[in-house]
Amino acid sequence: MMGHHTSTGHLLRGLLGSQKEFGLTEEQVSKLKAIQLDLDRTRIKSEADIMVAERELEALVEDDKADLAAIEGKLKQSEMLEVGLRMTAIKARRDVMAALTPEQRQRIKAVHERMRMMPDRDEKGTGMGHGMMRERGQGGSSQTEPKKESKP
Repeated sequence: MMGHHTSTGHLLRGLLGSQKEFGLTEEQVSKLKAIQLDLDRTRIKSEADIMVAERELEALVEDDKADLAAIEGKLKQSEMLEVGLRMTAIKARRDVMAALTPEQRQRIKAVHERMRMMPDRDEKGTGMGHGMMRERGQGGSSQTEPKKESKP
């Protein structure tokens, strides 16, 4: 379920974490925090709804007597929840960019381009593609690395 909502959330965290560097005004910070809260609220609810729909789908698929129309309906429900979440993230990103000055938008584009040019940092699941910002001490867990079994 990673996608637009994680990249928009990452953009918001980056902006709010670097508000002085980007020259954000108090009004901009307030708008961005409101957008972030709305996005988080929608993301949390939507991801929970998607997980429930997927578990219900699994139960239907495992039931040999389940109607194929019911399975199709559950598939469509899950997909539409994902579409809704992605659209919310796209709208939030547009709202973020609209809250910024043209100069701030240019700076974001420049940072984004620099990030794209960096070597792949995602080899061990620690890159930004997983929504983690270990460089800033955010995200990550000791559970992200598989435990090595000791050999006798």
